[in-house]
Amino acid sequence: MAENGDNEKMAALKAKICHQIEYYFGDFNLPRDKFLKEQIKLDEGW
Repeated sequence: MAENGDNEKMAALKAKICHQIEYYFGDFNLPRDKFLKEQIKLDEGW
């Protein structure tokens, strides 16, 4: 079973990942990211 400290580390890691994803697809970065804009233009955005 995970220790309490491990749970806190996992929660912090999840928060960092969510923050990074929100940045990549957010209003500030998305219009400026050439690669992501090209991917969105592809069929169904995939």
